[in-house]
Amino acid sequence: MNKQNKLIVILATVVTILLFIFIGLAVNYYTSNKVAKEVPQKEIKVEQKEEVKKEEKKEIIKSNVYDVGITETVFRNRFNQIANEELSELGLHIKKEYVYSYNNISIYQAPFDDTTSLMISFETNSERLRGVVLMGQPVTDYETTTYLGAIADIVASLNPDLSPAGRGNLLRQLGMFTGGHTDYKTINRSTVRNDILYKIQGTGGNGVLFYAVAKDIETATGESVSRDEPHNIMADVSNFIIWDGENQKKGVTIEKKTSSVSSDEKHNSYIDAQKAEYVLTNFHKNITDKNYNKAYNCLTKAYKNSINYDGWVNGFRTTVSSMVYDIDIKSQTSNKVVLKYILRAEDNPGGIQYFSGEATMIKSGDEWKIDRIENKKV
Repeated sequence: MNKQNKLIVILATVVTILLFIFIGLAVNYYTSNKVAKEVPQKEIKVEQKEEVKKEEKKEIIKSNVYDVGITETVFRNRFNQIANEELSELGLHIKKEYVYSYNNISIYQAPFDDTTSLMISFETNSERLRGVVLMGQPVTDYETTTYLGAIADIVASLNPDLSPAGRGNLLRQLGMFTGGHTDYKTINRSTVRNDILYKIQGTGGNGVLFYAVAKDIETATGESVSRDEPHNIMADVSNFIIWDGENQKKGVTIEKKTSSVSSDEKHNSYIDAQKAEYVLTNFHKNITDKNYNKAYNCLTKAYKNSINYDGWVNGFRTTVSSMVYDIDIKSQTSNKVVLKYILRAEDNPGGIQYFSGEATMIKSGDEWKIDRIENKKV
């Protein structure tokens, strides 16, 4: 290529570059003027958007949550049903009695064994459940199993939408069932799901507390917590304990307001009633599982003598499931307990039917047996 041709190429390149620069300047000038004219309008739009966002933020602000979204009755029935169907060997059962009420707050205690009990707090007027506290000092393997079983039941009762795997995941968030050793003496973990706070806290000794409360209900303890605090479940617990202690000092039984039964006798009566209820629920579980021999062994000798075994078994040939709930004590002595309950019986064919039932339980040695059963369709 000669010098002239090279010059022409260079010149063309320079012209092209200058042309792009000119176009860029022209576009920039035009755009700048156009934007300058539209700035006031855009600023107004931006301000309007910001005002809308502020209004939206105001709308999505949630009020404090002081109940878990269900009533005390719903929780109690769910808990007892799960205990009967999935944890029957532990004998867990919530019975609503000895309720203390103050300032539209009601609370009662459901003991499970010598070391574990559940405190249940709810609004007096609406019966909306504020939360529960599982208090325990488990030492033996059985006591520990009872405590952990109660925790599993609480989580399942408050989360009916969760699968067993989902419940396990929630508990792992609390540092439980992670595959390693969990020190329940010092544990202090919490998590929130569906506006419910779940918290497990060791007390340093053998004691451990498990909370399942509305997310804005506090769990703080100590001298700084006032008994009049309306949104602290431990204030509820303290008020119940003081009230219960005052009644015990007076030597009265809370249900009858009389002075004859000591606290030890009352406790033994409760344990006997729990054992009797366990035999009754286990009887129906064995019927559901078609373990007829085990169910048959829940009966007294007199009851067995009054029936034909083959005919008795044949009476359950269409039974799909048999479950009792809402168990209550009609009467009790040292060796006899009469229980009232609702029976849900499912047959195929036949479908689901409900019965109002009454069972007479007799104590023989350390064992309770069913001596009589009467069911009436409702």
